[in-house]
Amino acid sequence: MKYIAKGESPLQFEWWKVYRQPNNWNDLDGVTFPMANRIDGAEYYSKEELREELLLEQGRTCCYCENRIQNHPLRTKVDHIEPREGDTQTARIFDYHNFGLSCNGGERDPAPIELHCDSAKKSKIIKLTPHNPACETEIVFTIKGEIIGLTERATQTINCLNLGINKLNNLREEAIAGFIFTDEEKTLYITKEEALKLRNILSTNNALPFKRAIICALAQVE
Repeated sequence: MKYIAKGESPLQFEWWKVYRQPNNWNDLDGVTFPMANRIDGAEYYSKEELREELLLEQGRTCCYCENRIQNHPLRTKVDHIEPREGDTQTARIFDYHNFGLSCNGGERDPAPIELHCDSAKKSKIIKLTPHNPACETEIVFTIKGEIIGLTERATQTINCLNLGINKLNNLREEAIAGFIFTDEEKTLYITKEEALKLRNILSTNNALPFKRAIICALAQVE
C-alpha cells in the first residue's frame, strides 16, 4: 500500500454539494449527463467525474493493492475509507478526503474467486489507511511479493483487505522480478548500486503498479 496525499476537493464537486444539499450517496449521479439533460443554472457533478479525479490522484492504480486499474473508470469503486454506515454520516459520505478508488477486488475473476480490497473490506474499518503516510513504513514486502504487517494495525489492515492472497503475491512477485533480475532465468540480481539508483527514480513515479512492493524489494538487494 502506498501513501496517497489527498489534494483539494474538486471545486465543481463542492459547488454541487452546496447546491444539492445531498444526504444519500445515490444523490450523486452515476454517469455524466449531457448538458442538454441538466437543469438550467444547476451545479452538476457525477460519480464518473469523481472517479476520473481519483484515477489521476492515485496514478491509475488501486488505493489498496496498487494494481493497475485497467478497465473503464465506471467499473471501479469509489470507496469510502471510513465506511458510510448506511448513509447516516452525511459529512463523511461526501468528504473528498474520505474517498479512495479501488479495483474490482477480484469480483470479475474466474472461479474460485478470492475477494480483496474494497470487495473484501465492505463496511469494516481498517486501522491503517492509504491516506496515512505510516502505511509505507508499517506495511512491507519481501522479494517474493509477500506482504508483511510490522504493527498490529498494519496486520489488521492486510487481513481486512485480504492483501496476502496468492493472486496478489504472484502479481507483486512478477512486477518485482522485472526490476531486480538481469536474466530471464531470474538467477542474477542487479547490483546494490543499481538497486539504490532505481529506488530513487521509482520513488517519484506515482503511476507505477505495485510501487511499494518494488521499492521494498530493491532495498533488499545485496
